[in-house]
Amino acid sequence: MAFCSKCGAPLDPNSQFCPSCGAPVSGQASSSSSGSMPPMPPSSGSSMPASPMQRPTGITILAVLAVIGGLALLGFGAVAGTLVGSFLPGLGTVIAVVFVIFALIQFGIACGYWVGASWAWWLGFIGAILDIVSIIALNVFGLIIGVIMLYYLTRPHVKMWFHQG
Repeated sequence: MAFCSKCGAPLDPNSQFCPSCGAPVSGQASSSSSGSMPPMPPSSGSSMPASPMQRPTGITILAVLAVIGGLALLGFGAVAGTLVGSFLPGLGTVIAVVFVIFALIQFGIACGYWVGASWAWWLGFIGAILDIVSIIALNVFGLIIGVIMLYYLTRPHVKMWFHQG
């Protein structure tokens, strides 16, 4: 069995990145037994492409949460637009349109997370910073979520997913 040369985590023989720290797996990963077979050198005539990096589970969860958030914004916008529209018809429409725009932004962010777009990483990073700053309004929940997001988005394997070095 091979282990990551950076953090010592066990490696799948076919993995290109360490599942624990995200470091690229080199042919120099340490082996648990001296009698194990050395890695096969890559053949020059191989037509098999390198396997793409798997999306981190946390990013999948964030993408699903962004979709749910977008759906919630659509629902809230419809309800708020209807309620306000019953008193002030023009304002109800404006409120509904604003919530639809925010919902579309959430759906866009979900797509960016899903495919690993670098702009989505930046939007998540900025959102985490804004959540942390929201402690000014005594938003403790926003502070906690912001700190967790900031920590997670700076993990090496997550940064790799978003092509952030």
